[in-house]
Amino acid sequence: MHRALLPFPSAAPAPFEVARWSVAPKTSNDLDVHRSREVWIIVSGSGTLTWGANQTAVLRAGDIAAFESKVPHQIHNDGPDPLLAISLYWLQEGD
Repeated sequence: MHRALLPFPSAAPAPFEVARWSVAPKTSNDLDVHRSREVWIIVSGSGTLTWGANQTAVLRAGDIAAFESKVPHQIHNDGPDPLLAISLYWLQEGD
């Protein structure tokens, strides 16, 4: 049996959504821009993140990147192995 340790009733919807995704070696995910705020957790692999006004950074397993709403972001997998990540995203109140 699994337990959820959450700061809200388990019958209520979570205030965020979660996605697990991957990027194959030597490819990129689609350029993403949306109303949600988002956090990426890189699980394995590495890649070059491009966001905002052409800012870049190399992300590796264990790194975390956060994006405000409406900020374009994309990652290119530079390595030989799949890049695996988890995204958490949510709308701010009033969005």
